[in-house]
Amino acid sequence: MDNKLILDTRSEEMVYTSLSNILDISRNELEKSIYSVYKKYKDDNNINLIFELKKHLNLDDNFFFEYITINHFTSRLDYNKKNFQINNLEDTLLNENTLTVFLKENHLELKKENNEINVYYKNEYQRLDKNKERNGRLENRLKELSDSCVNGFLFSDLNDLNYQFLKNIPEILDDLLTYLDLDEIKTKYVKRSTGLRVSIIVNIDDLILDDYASITSKFQKSEYILREIFYYLSDSNNYINPIIRLKDEKNVYNHEILEIKEI
Repeated sequence: MDNKLILDTRSEEMVYTSLSNILDISRNELEKSIYSVYKKYKDDNNINLIFELKKHLNLDDNFFFEYITINHFTSRLDYNKKNFQINNLEDTLLNENTLTVFLKENHLELKKENNEINVYYKNEYQRLDKNKERNGRLENRLKELSDSCVNGFLFSDLNDLNYQFLKNIPEILDDLLTYLDLDEIKTKYVKRSTGLRVSIIVNIDDLILDDYASITSKFQKSEYILREIFYYLSDSNNYINPIIRLKDEKNVYNHEILEIKEI
């Protein structure tokens, strides 16, 4: 894979550098184009933003990004960069790894039975009570086996509460331990774990826009990403970082990882 084809979203500087390479224009030209569109947008935020961006950047309707990075925030009890990978939720919960070993050490086990994942604590089956806190996501992920995907944020350096939380403990583990009133195990996990930002290289055809899943063509996805880049580069302070996800069954292998950074 040619790194010049990757839209690198790890920082503002890397967005400018990688986008300049992809578009084959100078950093100065790119900044001028973004600023020109921003002035128009500031005067009238009803302008056709994609039309203006494509016009100023000299892009036609066949333009698309081949690869982008997404930034996955996680925590691990132990990890090795050389063989690091990110599995979808179902594979993570049902196979032996540092997380499931930790759970077993604390008398928790998850088993796939009758096409759902059941929870056992001290060898006793734990029924999900519909009226109890955190049950909704647990039902989706353990009983219906939906929402198992690897996901991440489009940009890495917009610090919000979402990934401040994710770097401490996986969402599924927090939900499960809260549901079972096992705060002592949660505290033990947080103390032993390391927060990570993992930047993943994703083919445009393989990504799903979390809030716009109906957008499926690489051209429309690229327009969405181009618009989000504009917002990010021109007005980061008021910006919400979009969530990008992969297909439920997709695992991320070591060769698809651009960087692992402790946070």
